[in-house]
Amino acid sequence: MKKKVFSIILALVVLTGVTYGVQRYQNIGVYYGVVNKIFVKSVDKTTEFKEPFIHDGTTYVSLRDVSQALGEEVFWDAKSQSIYIGGKPKTFSTEEAYLTDIPFDSFFNIYLYRIDNQVDFNSNLDQDAMFDYEDSFEMRIMKDPLGIQTTSYETGISLKAYDDYSAMYYDLNGKYDVLTGTIGFDYALNNGNYVDYIVNLVIDDTIYEYKLSKEVPYIDYSIPVTGGKTLKIEFIRPDDSEIEPFINIGNPILESHIYK
Repeated sequence: MKKKVFSIILALVVLTGVTYGVQRYQNIGVYYGVVNKIFVKSVDKTTEFKEPFIHDGTTYVSLRDVSQALGEEVFWDAKSQSIYIGGKPKTFSTEEAYLTDIPFDSFFNIYLYRIDNQVDFNSNLDQDAMFDYEDSFEMRIMKDPLGIQTTSYETGISLKAYDDYSAMYYDLNGKYDVLTGTIGFDYALNNGNYVDYIVNLVIDDTIYEYKLSKEVPYIDYSIPVTGGKTLKIEFIRPDDSEIEPFINIGNPILESHIYK
């Protein structure tokens, strides 16, 4: 026989139309003695549950009992008034480093001129290039070839790739998660000589290809590098061209995601 019991229950029992996170008391009428057995995945777990009840046509059982019967952890965070089932979600903070803070491993067929716009002798890394920037030089990438709008970069690499294939290498050592930045033709030094050109960012064996041209003089990129050991930057000139453009790699930022 059903027995009806009127109880005062703290309104952590969620009723239809009740707003979460607002504490209040409410008198409700519930029925006990209406559930004989509770099976979880075909296994009788009746003895592991506190006595369930029915209110307004809905059967209520302990959330903790259900979670434990399913093998999941349940946790109540009083500060945020949140219930977590199966563990708390992980959050992460981001730490950033510039690619230019990492010593490059090697390079070939590249004249490296400026690192972060520095003008001292050691920043012109290839003295055989027979070229030096003016002290007032700033890396500028053409953003709009029609309106001749440019963007300057304080951080990055200014270089000239030569021959049909050039490359430079960095050891990432699996420490980073995302690489972002901009690749484009240097506006001042190319003197309007823009050609079709390919720059590849290669994380271990994964290739991200970017095609530069007069119509597309720059490209913003954001690529995943989680677990990546090596970054290779490739510069590929078309077979039918002898133009060796000046390339800027502006604001190359490596992000590390710290999970808690």
